[in-house]
Amino acid sequence: MFMAKISKFFKDPCDVYSAIHPLFNVCTLFGLAPYSLIRLENGKKIFKFAWCPLFRNALLALILLGSLTFHAVYDLFPLKEGDLKQNLRYVQETFSSLLSCCAVIFGCIFALKIIEVFKNIEEVDVSFRSLAVWVPYKNLYVRIILHLVGLLLIVVTLTLDFVFFASLEYGDHIYSFFITFMTIILPYFINLLMELQYCHYLNILRIRYKLLNEYLETLVQETKCPNVIEGWTDDAVPTITTNKKKEKKEVFGSGSKVPKSMMAISDPVFIVDQVAALHIKLTDTAHMINYAFCVQQLLRITVAFISIVTALFLVAINFNKSSSQKDDKAPLDYFFTFWAFSNACEVMAIVWITSETCEEANTCPRILHKIRNNTTNTNLQDTIEIYSLQMYHNRLSFTVCGLFPLDYTLLYTIVAGVTTYLVILIQFNNADFIKKVPQNSSFSNNTTTESY
Repeated sequence: MFMAKISKFFKDPCDVYSAIHPLFNVCTLFGLAPYSLIRLENGKKIFKFAWCPLFRNALLALILLGSLTFHAVYDLFPLKEGDLKQNLRYVQETFSSLLSCCAVIFGCIFALKIIEVFKNIEEVDVSFRSLAVWVPYKNLYVRIILHLVGLLLIVVTLTLDFVFFASLEYGDHIYSFFITFMTIILPYFINLLMELQYCHYLNILRIRYKLLNEYLETLVQETKCPNVIEGWTDDAVPTITTNKKKEKKEVFGSGSKVPKSMMAISDPVFIVDQVAALHIKLTDTAHMINYAFCVQQLLRITVAFISIVTALFLVAINFNKSSSQKDDKAPLDYFFTFWAFSNACEVMAIVWITSETCEEANTCPRILHKIRNNTTNTNLQDTIEIYSLQMYHNRLSFTVCGLFPLDYTLLYTIVAGVTTYLVILIQFNNADFIKKVPQNSSFSNNTTTESY
């Protein structure tokens, strides 16, 4: 309902390039899209590699690294004093800046892959139109707008907070806020934008896999009612039927959304061939996206794991001291804790979109087997058997540089790893978890034992 109300205020994009145009503009501005959108003479839009965005991205990466280097030298003396909060802030700035630089650099390296990705998506959409299947570009366009607005609100809120805290910490230094913005806020925004880009690219494929599955589910209904459209049995000759509107209405109902091509194309083998070709092209496109973003995801998951372990350990120490030693609380950096929580949310979003995309892609062979079990057309059965075997051996799955799968098992691995490292860290720092009692107390030994 909410999406439907919001969609009324936007026009309907005509292709996938128009649908992702807001995201493309923002990514181009912040160095994540080193290619330009051009329109050909026939009105068709394509992405083309351009040198101007590449030089701009290189300059942005140098500025980020230069700001980080200057900030490290500027805060070198406070780091030697052993200030835990300052050390955490330095680690946060270092990881954020390096991750954003890697996102910009590898975005340039794999720019040609992304160009090929959208070329394949446009070809898939043309094939969908030939089958009279409508692709919902407007929903994608509205979701991108809403996500960009939410991302902008988060960054503006953090910027206002840092303006206040930076003025208290740095005083009258003119360059202080600029360095803080370049080492914390801007890298954080670039990292979130990179994850948003990755999630929307996969969501584009997920939507098209879902359309294929809905189309095949319509074929399942056709095999159960072979008299509606001929061609599902060996005895029937594939023809175009136009005089059975009443029977179609009775079978599907007046409000059913049956693809128009089903009313015109009665050859099920042709339909299965088209659907299988689209599925193969979408799977190849998904592998391209995985290849283009695998290094960025490896760094993101590594940084997220380290930040989650560190933040939870500091929260545990702070909670224990707040209840036992009220005058000696462990310092807790709330910005670092929020950053760790944000990293955890990003990993969950990545795992969700990859798992949902794989689920939609791997549902197609199961629906094909339903059609095969319901039909008596031997040609159709043989065709489905060939394609289902090919899809089974080419099941869609995402990995992070081939090291581990990017699915829900990753969340279990992260939770198990975080728990293990927390137990180890607490054991090595058990002095912070032992309640201090007077040495002359008769209950000192029992208290110490219970604290373990």
